[in-house]
Amino acid sequence: MLKAFLEEEHNAICTSPRTCFKAAFKNALIGDDPFWIDMTKLRNYTVHTYNESLAEYVYARLPACVRGFASRWRRRVKQESEGGLSGR
Repeated sequence: MLKAFLEEEHNAICTSPRTCFKAAFKNALIGDDPFWIDMTKLRNYTVHTYNESLAEYVYARLPACVRGFASRWRRRVKQESEGGLSGR
């Protein structure tokens, strides 16, 4: 969703989750919030790691990630649609 939004509304090119988050920060869609870095780290843990205890660690944190992402992203999209972000 973030990738599609950035590409459609900001002409940003996202080639990876990292570039999407960088573009979102650059376009003031997300703030300087440790949540985004933590979520990216959790995602990166799962990409090339085949460790059951690490998988359980990440899995246990998914509900908080979903809630955090949804609340933060929903707030930004609403501001964007209302023209509330600077530069729009």
